[in-house]
Amino acid sequence: MHSLNGQFAFAQHQGDRDEQEDHYGFADACNYDHSNNEHSLLVLADGMGGHAGGKVASHIITQTAIEAYKTKPGPVSDRLRQSINAANNQLAKHKQQHGHLKGMGSTAVAAVVSDKGLEWLSVGDSPMWLMRNNHLHRMNADHSLAPVLQSLAEAGHITAKEAATDPKRHQLRSAIVGDDIELVDQSSQPVAIGTEDILILASDGLQTLTEAEIEDTAAKCGGQALQYLADRLIEAVTAKQKPHQDNTTILLYRPGGDYGFGKTPPLIPEIAKTSPASRAVDHEAKTSRTHRRYSKVYLSVLATLAVVLIGYGVFHRSEQIQPAPIEQIKPPLEVKQTEPQIEPHTPGIDPNKAATKEQSDQPPEAGKIKPTEDLDKTKPEPEQSASDERTDLPSQAEEASDEEASPEEASAEEESAETETKPQLVSPPTKE
Repeated sequence: MHSLNGQFAFAQHQGDRDEQEDHYGFADACNYDHSNNEHSLLVLADGMGGHAGGKVASHIITQTAIEAYKTKPGPVSDRLRQSINAANNQLAKHKQQHGHLKGMGSTAVAAVVSDKGLEWLSVGDSPMWLMRNNHLHRMNADHSLAPVLQSLAEAGHITAKEAATDPKRHQLRSAIVGDDIELVDQSSQPVAIGTEDILILASDGLQTLTEAEIEDTAAKCGGQALQYLADRLIEAVTAKQKPHQDNTTILLYRPGGDYGFGKTPPLIPEIAKTSPASRAVDHEAKTSRTHRRYSKVYLSVLATLAVVLIGYGVFHRSEQIQPAPIEQIKPPLEVKQTEPQIEPHTPGIDPNKAATKEQSDQPPEAGKIKPTEDLDKTKPEPEQSASDERTDLPSQAEEASDEEASPEEASAEEESAETETKPQLVSPPTKE
């Protein structure tokens, strides 16, 4: 390691874990670039995958990334990407050679301060802040589930308390495990940084403190050396006495010059709040990171999908229980059921129709048997009664109501009647 042009400090605490699975490293890259300009590299990794696995993974990531950065040519952004890829490949090789470590992995955050400004690349949930005037600016994206839960809380699907206490909030959506890296957050252009700023890289154990508590601790350490601030932050974490406290690692760096501000004067506390450089941090921290925008789009898609699914369920349920409009409701057809009225036989009414109606609506009279298909066909059929025969003859009322026929028509009708009543003789067949 080489001494840095700026001021550097670090502090660690093991917490309630059996092993310290965090690892860090730093280098003065200007010695390798043959340049006198400031060019400092800081790397921090938070290992995971068991007691031995997490420790091994974090060491591989930091050492490989630093060595690769020293030898890779090109702009800072390309060198950072190649360094992380080299660390990922090295981790994959180590897992193949040591089968018992196949579950190991690590987060990683790498930051470079050069004469162009601050640039970084990160994978996982290890935070990086830029502190200016004792106010923290989160620079990199959080690849855990915490932002997803926070987005759901802001949308009203869960409460803020549920988002803050969900046991899955620390699960990672992206990490370095030797396979394709799902999410990578990288600066798209340098961010201005100066001598009055403090760069903070940490493992998530420091997030036992809120950002307000970190700012308050920094304010109490105003004018002190960076190492004094690092130690006070560790003390504040341990004072919380959080059950199952995670490993905590803190890297602090203060640049030796003002970089990325163009022709603006060096930052001093009196003008920091109104200077273009101070305003640039808030703007560039939100707009200069392509992959952070990608992460925000990812979160918004998840939140929109949740809203659509919930909305569809509510709409579908309301559609099932919503009554139809009044104008669409058609009353059922009213069918009036009336009992048939049987009137006694009177002159002028066809007795055939009356008899038929009486037979269909009334039970058969005593002594009469109504033939049906279910009766035994071998039984003799009853003889037709005189009353039934009378129903086949025209009534006297009808004869009286009809016009009198002419003598010729009357004689013709009598001859026809005699012909119908006389039996016709059929000659028997002759024998040959």
